Amino acid sequence: NIASFSGLDTQDGWAGSSGQWQHVEAYISPLGTANVLYRFIFASDNANVSEGVAIDNICIFDVDNNNISYFNGCETLKLYGVSGNQSYHLLSPAGEIVATLQPNGNNLGELTFQVNDFATVPQANNSVYYMPRYFNVECSGGPDCPNSGNFPQGDVTLGLYFETPELNDYNTAGGTNYSFGSLNGTHFDGANENCTLNDNGTGSYTLISNSNITSYDYNSGAGFVLEMNIPGFSELGFHGTNSTLAPPPLPITLASFKAQLTSEKTVHLLWTTASETNNAYFDIQRSADGKLFESIGEVTGAGQSYSDLQYSFYDLQPLSGLNYYRLRQVDFDGQATYSPVEVVEVDSGSRLLLSIRPNPATTLIHIEMNLPAAGPVHFSLRDLRGQELRAYTFWAEKGRQLFELQAEDLPKGIYLLQASGGNRTSELRKVVLLGQ
Repeated sequence: NIASFSGLDTQDGWAGSSGQWQHVEAYISPLGTANVLYRFIFASDNANVSEGVAIDNICIFDVDNNNISYFNGCETLKLYGVSGNQSYHLLSPAGEIVATLQPNGNNLGELTFQVNDFATVPQANNSVYYMPRYFNVECSGGPDCPNSGNFPQGDVTLGLYFETPELNDYNTAGGTNYSFGSLNGTHFDGANENCTLNDNGTGSYTLISNSNITSYDYNSGAGFVLEMNIPGFSELGFHGTNSTLAPPPLPITLASFKAQLTSEKTVHLLWTTASETNNAYFDIQRSADGKLFESIGEVTGAGQSYSDLQYSFYDLQPLSGLNYYRLRQVDFDGQATYSPVEVVEVDSGSRLLLSIRPNPATTLIHIEMNLPAAGPVHFSLRDLRGQELRAYTFWAEKGRQLFELQAEDLPKGIYLLQASGGNRTSELRKVVLLGQ
């Protein structure tokens, strides 16, 4: 009583079908022989009609012989439709084993696994080395997938696979001799959950003691498995010590940063660090609009420091109008972090300053200005003989403002633009119009 499946993308080929695929996995103990035959037997209830089973996408493999995956960096893998009490195997695209999972009655929906294989053994802020394989697991779409907190149906069983050389590298880096059965775990739950410890935000670090981890050899010593019950997903790292991991410190602790206008119309930048780690130098950056910054100087850092240090820099030629300043702190390895932005206004005297972008323009002239006070702003567009061709008037608030002048009916060529407002005028600026 099976209908034709021709042209169908779903399970609707069954006559009287309930319209549900069923995903089934079975684990059969090995028989110790070289060749094994398998067959599938189906039985139906005579009291019902239109019964039957169709099988598709059959995969039979020896789990214990799959290679363990290795990725160069962070890799993202998916499991779909995770629910019930069966076991799920997560494989790489090459068919290598990554993890196993038993939802234990939780309907979790879609699972996202991130696996990060480090080239070298990483070390946390508290000097704890951890295995060069780091995990992050998340779920979405399932009714038992919590936004926060624990799984409503109880713990989920998770098995994670490691290569034996990873444990050897770990012991070499720390000068230790841990076996895989003595490894502990750290479970991070908080901000910036991904496949690295380094950028973790606020959150909790919970120790998973090796007494709560079931460990066993895999594939005759090629690797091992760490299996545990966890109340919720997030980041997972493993280590020999019974101290939880902690993220690396910021390169510096910036206690203060200020920018002040001096009587000589220069800008004095002052900042204080409470501590420094591998701090090579500070790159002083300035911007006219708070978006595009340029470097205007450099101050050497202390490298390592655990006490307050004060720094100073003078901008001898600040821009007229608003000046935006920030510090770009650079480590010895080239990594950088940025300070908050400080703003200083420098009086431009009797002149209004305007910026025309882009120039040349097509049919619209975009102007940016910093106005000393609220009020009307006038623009005059002239030809090269000084004759006014267009006049524009806007009402604008104090501070940085943007204006747009329509010039679609003017032929392409070179024009002169001048702005006025608040008893101030700008210099004549050339504008090149390209036309439509």
